[in-house]
Amino acid sequence: MDNKILSRISEHFSKGEYSACIAAYDLAKNIYPQWADRFQTIQNILKNSYPIFHFKKSYDAEITKVPDIPSNFPAWLKLPPIKGVGNDYTFIEEAREHWIKANRKSYTMGASIVIPVYNRSIEVDFVLAGLVHQTYPRHLMEVIISDDGSQEDISKVYKKYDQYFTIKHCRQEDLGYRLAEARNMGVRAASHDNIIILDSDAIPNEELVEKYMQFFHVSRNIAMFGLRHYVTLSHLNPEDYRNDKNVIHKAEKIRSENTVAAKVGSDGYSADWREEQIAKSNDAKDDKLPYRFLVGANCAFSREVFDRVGGYCEEFRAWGFEDQEFGYRLLREGTYFIPVKHNYVYHQEPLAGKNDTDRQLGSAITKPIYIEKCPFIYRKNEAKKSEFEAPLVSIYVPLYNREKFIVESIQSALEQSIRDLEVVVCDDGSTDRSNELVRKYFRKNKRVRLLSQKNSGIASASNTAVNNCRGFYIGQLDADDVLMTDAVERCLEVIDKDTKLSLVYGTTEYIDENSNFLSKGWNWPVFSREYLLTKMIVHHFRFFRKRDFMRTAGFDESIRNAVDYDMMLKLSEVGKVKHLNRVLYQYRRHTEMTTVLHGAEQSVNHYKAINNSLCRLGLNDIVARPNLKFKDSKVVEFLEKKYLNGSI
Repeated sequence: MDNKILSRISEHFSKGEYSACIAAYDLAKNIYPQWADRFQTIQNILKNSYPIFHFKKSYDAEITKVPDIPSNFPAWLKLPPIKGVGNDYTFIEEAREHWIKANRKSYTMGASIVIPVYNRSIEVDFVLAGLVHQTYPRHLMEVIISDDGSQEDISKVYKKYDQYFTIKHCRQEDLGYRLAEARNMGVRAASHDNIIILDSDAIPNEELVEKYMQFFHVSRNIAMFGLRHYVTLSHLNPEDYRNDKNVIHKAEKIRSENTVAAKVGSDGYSADWREEQIAKSNDAKDDKLPYRFLVGANCAFSREVFDRVGGYCEEFRAWGFEDQEFGYRLLREGTYFIPVKHNYVYHQEPLAGKNDTDRQLGSAITKPIYIEKCPFIYRKNEAKKSEFEAPLVSIYVPLYNREKFIVESIQSALEQSIRDLEVVVCDDGSTDRSNELVRKYFRKNKRVRLLSQKNSGIASASNTAVNNCRGFYIGQLDADDVLMTDAVERCLEVIDKDTKLSLVYGTTEYIDENSNFLSKGWNWPVFSREYLLTKMIVHHFRFFRKRDFMRTAGFDESIRNAVDYDMMLKLSEVGKVKHLNRVLYQYRRHTEMTTVLHGAEQSVNHYKAINNSLCRLGLNDIVARPNLKFKDSKVVEFLEKKYLNGSI
């Protein structure tokens, strides 16, 4: 037999593309009719043992011209602009300026400065001397020396600074390069919830702690960073610097041996590579991947965001990439990244000569780990196309008693043209064979993860599933519906180009219980925030950033109906939304649909979702209610609350 056909069959089977295997065997039967009976036997075994379905590609949806603003939306009702879209932290800057004016720098919050250390006693001495000269109140500062098993006696250095601020010392055994573990150890030892990380050779400028703390006084969902100036201090003395803050100005610029983190500037000296990139991206506000600017030599974050992602990954046991991987998880979980201007450190060239860390060798070890854990920058050139530890895309499926359809639904996600994805199923206490079937067909598939919980409702199951998704992008698939084969690819093409998009969505066609086509789905061809505040126009397939989901309160577990409507309103409040006029999804009509079983609650929760959205937008004086002029209970009327007290 032709090796190409065998190879094709093997590849399709390994990817879980079982319908393609059947088609390949059909081709083989035509080419080798003498073996047709044998191929048919194999096909029968496949059909009896594996989920065989035939999925469609997407196609253009029919478009009907509609106005941008609904006729029942009052001209006097103006929706406020959305704040904090993408990495636009302008609203945090404004809050900081307002706080400074209102409080006149009356600081109350404590700062924990964590310094991971491995030997380098003289360099650490300079760093601690730099902290002596900080403009932030010393009584609100503590320093944690996080020792990665130094052979030098670091206590001889830090004990000289007990008189200036509180100093803690924690130490782990010297088991090789364990910078990530040392940072985590230092954060765990910190007394305060405002964490500043400095390398043991990074001398802070005088206002560094104060500038970071100003932001901490107004926001918790942040990670901040400053830049580095590369200098040599071989002709200076730590004691002189401790006694005179101006000594540091005598530091000499150098051309660093660190060619990974520094580049040679126009003046012939080393410069921080990030400076130019940050300037080009409007101070990182427009940058697609701002997490890459977070470097542990000089950064700050709240304990809340640190705990949210579980700290630094301790699998990184050589130089490089632990910062970027930590930052990526912060971004995925909704954190804002803020470059704090003029918050620089003097990065010391090793006083003993050559750096004791082999950056090139370390990077060769840590880069493959990073590629497994982060889908951006390096993975596009990776030969491996699926089953990464952290996929680019997660498809989540809330499941409750859908044994007739769940296997087909999951398989439609697995056979997407984009393979860097996982399927996260949350079984919400099913009483039929749903859970059993998922295990039977997908237990060996590393791209399918099954979670189980007591029956708590679709909102709870959705929250559990999304919170456990490891992808940067999230797609929604109901347990009785089907994805077109290129649904994810079509959405990715759009959302990946615009970092300000929180949500893209397509439209549907209807199928019956046997997956037969019924009709084309209802398609509202344009998106507007005003229309979404009057009716649910965000059709399946829905595809959003986890970053933006994490900036909402998640699915409302207090309601049983209109759960998705409420969630789409929330996503529209934190980012831009775009509609694709393309049929990406098959919506199954059957008698056990939630909208059929609990239709009486739909209208009540519809208005609850709208009014909750108005409150989140700060429009607390506006109420939405059914317009009594129409029989349709979902025709919305907006009124100012003052007109509901009987005066009119």
